[in-house]
Amino acid sequence: AGGGGGGTETGGTAGAGGIGGGGNGSNASNAVGFDGRPNTGGGGGGSGYHESNGQTLAGNGGSGVVVLRYIASTCTSPVSTFDGAFTVVAFKTTQSNCTWTLPSYVTSIDYLVVAGGGGGGHRHGGGGGAGGLLTQTGQSVAGGSTVTVTVGAGGTGMSTTGTNMTNGGNSVLTVAGTTLATALGGGAQGTTGGSGGGSQSSTGAAGTTGQGNRGGNGGTTGFCAGIDSGWCGGGGGGAGGAGQHADANYNNKPGDGGIGATTSLLSTTAATTLGVGQVSGGNVYFAGGGGGGAETNGLRASGGLGGGANGMVGPSDTVNHGTANTGGGGGGGGYLNSGSQTGGGNGGSGVVII
Repeated sequence: AGGGGGGTETGGTAGAGGIGGGGNGSNASNAVGFDGRPNTGGGGGGSGYHESNGQTLAGNGGSGVVVLRYIASTCTSPVSTFDGAFTVVAFKTTQSNCTWTLPSYVTSIDYLVVAGGGGGGHRHGGGGGAGGLLTQTGQSVAGGSTVTVTVGAGGTGMSTTGTNMTNGGNSVLTVAGTTLATALGGGAQGTTGGSGGGSQSSTGAAGTTGQGNRGGNGGTTGFCAGIDSGWCGGGGGGAGGAGQHADANYNNKPGDGGIGATTSLLSTTAATTLGVGQVSGGNVYFAGGGGGGAETNGLRASGGLGGGANGMVGPSDTVNHGTANTGGGGGGGGYLNSGSQTGGGNGGSGVVII
């Protein structure tokens, strides 16, 4: 924003434009004043003249500019959408301790924090437990605060040889150095977690109070339909309900995954736009448990609403994984009594929504 230099008569010394884009003045009747530089706001130079020949035109002013300075987010690809009177921001990519800055005018937030779902077991496997779910409305914050986010990965399903099964990763929300929510990763088969994993052949694992529910019990010989032995896994727990036991109410099938929890923090339209949760029946669900696995010719267990994976049937079935950004548990593996089996499904990744 330098000022324009003044013009003068032919032969005189015109004024120089000020530093910051100002145009120089003219000192001749046949030369116009210099324009200010674009995007500086500099003034145009004054016109020159000659007493007998008249004067020239003055220079045009330079265009302005708007410059914003801000602290860049270190979080990978947060996405946002308008939802009624609210702006909803979702952190979907699995990451640890990334930072993002709240707008200066924000004084209160609602949040939903969902951890990664647990991995399912192999061979009449128990379904993976859903990731823990924590939510809050009307949380007071200071505008411009730094938000630190961790989004938990889904746990790994058990391999066909019975190794490498893991719980889901925790998801964490911290604002201005204060941790508001730590959602615990879902339990793998038979393991405690946000919600507990279903069992392969005994008692399902416990969930965490306030975050999820227990996994279902597994069944041994003759519990469920199958070509030979009839073993079957229990369903993983969900945020909205426990995993179903194998042969529940004598239904002759593995346990279904526990139902996830619904949320009022975002509409079905916003959830679809952001690519988070599972929309069903006009509601948005998160953190459903994975279904248990069954023998060839057995019945299939369903994953819980909220991204829980269906269980597998037999050794050649497609391995079913929990849905990304729901915290759903992985499906339990299927088998044939002669020895072959599938591995368990991976849990779905978690999500943090503000």
